[in-house]
Amino acid sequence: MEAKDSGESKRGDDAKGQAKGDYADSKSASEPIEVTSIDIEGDDAELTAALALTVEFELTAPLRDAHWVVRFTVDSMNLRQIVELGETDREDYVRGGNTMEFECATIDVAGIRPGALTNAGLLGAVLMHRGEEVLTVN
Repeated sequence: MEAKDSGESKRGDDAKGQAKGDYADSKSASEPIEVTSIDIEGDDAELTAALALTVEFELTAPLRDAHWVVRFTVDSMNLRQIVELGETDREDYVRGGNTMEFECATIDVAGIRPGALTNAGLLGAVLMHRGEEVLTVN
């Protein structure tokens, strides 16, 4: 996984998301999707600051009329709170390399108890197709 901020690059070992479900016109239970790059601008900024997320990924078959939903999740011992940050427009992704770009002006955490925000938060992007989650990248 790659995250870039202020010109620096951070690299991890798990750049692949979990693919599931049926996509394109295939009837198979799952098809491989490989995430090749993740770029997060604003990951070192204040939590409520603007966020720009780019995910590059490869498909082995086209994926028509799909979109991404971006969420911020805060888990505490007693409660999981999910803030929907937004979603991308629906589009047709081609076999091979594709790019998803998402931006939001702020992350609204007003409904989350300040003490819960001291726990680790998780940014997630979910590729959706026909109402089903195809890939989740955290």
